[in-house]
Amino acid sequence: MYLALVNHYRNFSPYGSDIKPRPPAKEETIMDAEKKIGVSFPQALREMLLEMDGDCDLLFCVEQIIEIHQSIPIRYNGTDKLLVFGGDGAGNFYGYEIHQGKIQDTHIVFYNHETHRVYCDEICKAISLYDFIKKFYEMCYGKDGADE
Repeated sequence: MYLALVNHYRNFSPYGSDIKPRPPAKEETIMDAEKKIGVSFPQALREMLLEMDGDCDLLFCVEQIIEIHQSIPIRYNGTDKLLVFGGDGAGNFYGYEIHQGKIQDTHIVFYNHETHRVYCDEICKAISLYDFIKKFYEMCYGKDGADE
């Protein structure tokens, strides 16, 4: 499902060569990441990582998720940190808020690296991770992978 969506934009966008889906992550790798980070990944993120371990564009691989999580000291409004799964290429990140050691809500938030603020931007107003990925690629590469 996720790989097919990403490949659609990869194959039909004039800039699709930037998108390079990686081989799937192993279940053990994801479980190790959850232990290192201290939080269970949402089911949609697990499913995406089991289909492709990031896409070298928007979506991070498990190794990057761990690395970024450990390097960003985000604390605000009761949020412990973010489980960051992707970025916009300009230093900003997308992820899930962690409250009291758990991801309570699977809505996606945006982390602005310049202001160190977390909020919901227009792309984040997606109903699912799948919808989020689609909105991001439509914004970057045009609706359905075609220039508008």
